[in-house]
Amino acid sequence: MSKSEPPDRSGRLRVALGAAPSHVMRLVMVQGMVQLGIGLSIGLALSLLLGRGLTLVLYQVSMVDPLVFGGIAAVLMITGLAAAYIPARRATRVDPLVAMRAD
Repeated sequence: MSKSEPPDRSGRLRVALGAAPSHVMRLVMVQGMVQLGIGLSIGLALSLLLGRGLTLVLYQVSMVDPLVFGGIAAVLMITGLAAAYIPARRATRVDPLVAMRAD
């Protein structure tokens, strides 16, 4: 799948070629979770590096407050799961003939 391709396009093609919907769902979800993991890792590293600047803006929050970091990570993970699930579900529900005609 290329970067310019919508995330559910390869899933539609796989379903049209006979792949099981559960395999397509897993493929799209794993791709989304890899991107989410990379983004969370980079964000966590940058926030730890720039933590001193945050202490000037946020009152009564330590530079490395696990509650804040955990809460933000949890919200981003839930959002990322939803953002990966919606195209994955769309890719599994397509009619194979429609998918082949669209491409």
